[in-house]
Amino acid sequence: MKNMFVLPVFADEGNTRIARLLYILLWTFIIAVTTMVPVAILLPETTTRQLLFITTVDVSSLLLLVLTRRGYVKLVSWMVIIQVWVIATALASTGGGVHNPVVILYFVAVLIAGLMLGEKAGIITAGVCIFTQLLLVYAEEAGVLLPSVVQHNAFTIWVSQTGAMIIVTALMYLAASTIRESFDRVYRELRERKKTETELRESEELYTKLILTIPDVVIRTDIDGTILYVNEGGLLLRGYTREEVMGKNMLSFIAPEDVERAMENTVLMLQSVLGPREYNLLMKDGTRVPFEVNGDILRHEDGTPYSIVLVCRDISDRKDLQDKLRTMAITDELTGLYNRRGFITLAEQQLKSADRNKERGLLAFIDLDGMKHINDVWGHEEGDRALVTAAGLLRETYRESDIIARVGGDEFAVLALNVDDSMPEVFVNRLGECLDAYNAGNDNGYRLSMSVGSAFYEPDNPCSLDELMSRADRLMYEDKHRKAV
Repeated sequence: MKNMFVLPVFADEGNTRIARLLYILLWTFIIAVTTMVPVAILLPETTTRQLLFITTVDVSSLLLLVLTRRGYVKLVSWMVIIQVWVIATALASTGGGVHNPVVILYFVAVLIAGLMLGEKAGIITAGVCIFTQLLLVYAEEAGVLLPSVVQHNAFTIWVSQTGAMIIVTALMYLAASTIRESFDRVYRELRERKKTETELRESEELYTKLILTIPDVVIRTDIDGTILYVNEGGLLLRGYTREEVMGKNMLSFIAPEDVERAMENTVLMLQSVLGPREYNLLMKDGTRVPFEVNGDILRHEDGTPYSIVLVCRDISDRKDLQDKLRTMAITDELTGLYNRRGFITLAEQQLKSADRNKERGLLAFIDLDGMKHINDVWGHEEGDRALVTAAGLLRETYRESDIIARVGGDEFAVLALNVDDSMPEVFVNRLGECLDAYNAGNDNGYRLSMSVGSAFYEPDNPCSLDELMSRADRLMYEDKHRKAV
C-alpha cells in the first residue's frame, strides 16, 4: 500500500522529474478514460460538456491526490489557491460580476486555503484577493466587464460548476492532509513516548538489578540523614535486617570517632561535589569495618536538596593489603626485624619524641663477628641461620619498646629511650650472657660473637640521626678492633 502509486519502471533511484510527470499523465489518462467510457455507455444523453466536466474533476482530483501522496502538501495548497483565484477572476470577468455570491465564495475559499498554510500565506492571499476585487470593481464601473445581471452562458456555467467541484475536492484533500499530518504527529509523539517509556523502564530495571546485586551498600537518606532505602546486598553482607536499618539515622552506624568528620563532610557535600571519604562503620556484632563512602545530593529543579545517596564499599581487604605492603616496606624479610628504611623512619620519630619529653636516648650499632668466615666455610644457608639467631638474641637482650633493626648484611642497630649512663653496660652484659648461653648449647662448629658500639642522644644537645649512627658505628669498630688484638 505504501507504493501503490509507483510504477515499477520508475520505482528506482534513477527516476527523474520527467519520468514522474509521464507517470502522472499516464494515470490521468487511465482514470479519465475509465470514467468517461462507463458514463457514455450508461448515459447516452450525456453531453460533451458534462463529460468534459467529469474529466476535469477527475484530472484535478488525481493530480491533487498524487501530489499529496508524494508529500507535496504545500504545493497542492498553492495550486488550489492559484486555480481558485483564476476561476474567480475569470468568472467575474465573463459575466459573473464582482458581487456574485459564487465569486465571493471563490475568494473566501482562497482566503481559507491561504490561512491553512499559515499566517504569512493568509496575509498574502488576503492582499491578492482584496487587490483583485478592487481591480474588478473598478473595471466593472468603467464598463470594461459585463454587468452582473447578464445571464450566464454555457461556458460560465461550466466554469462555475467545475470550480465548485475543484474547490470542494481541494478543500477535502487539504482537510484530509491536515488531519493526516495531525494524526501522524500524534502517532509519532505516542511512538516516541512509548519508546522513551520502554527505554526508561529498561534503564530502571538495569539500575535496580545492579543496585540489588552489587556487594556495595547503597543507601538513600533524607536531608537529615534518616535512612529511606538500603539495598538487599548490603543488608545480607553486613548482617542487618531491613527493620534494623530503615528509619534510623545514618550517623548511628558510623564509629563515634568518625561521626564529627562525617557531619562536616556532609555539609561540604551540600555545597560542592565531594570525593570518596573513609569511615569506620559499625557492624551488627559491634566490630568496626573500614568503608570508602561516596555520596551525592539529589535536588529539586530549583536546586533545593531533598535526599542524599551513599555508596559504601568495604575496604578491609585493601587496608590489610596496604598494611602488609607497608610492613614489607619497613621489615627485613629474613629476620623479621625492621630494615634500614623502617629503622630510620621510626628512629626519627622517636628522637622527636625524646626532644619534646627531654628524654635521653641510646643508639647501639652491632656487628655479627666472623660472618664472612661462616659463609665461606659452612655456606650461605648457615650464614642466614646465624643472622636469624643473632636477631633472636637481640630481641632477648633489649626491651620490647626498643627499636631493633637489621640495617646491613651483618649489621644491626638498636634505639632505646629513657635510659641512664648504666644502660650501655647493662645491654652489653645481657647480650654477652645470651651469646654464652647459645654457644654453650649449640655445636655448630663456630661461636657467635657480636661487636657493639653505643652513643647517647642528648636532648639538650641534639644531633641528627645520621650523626648519631656514625658515632655508634665508629665505637662499634673500635670494639671489634679490641677483640682482634
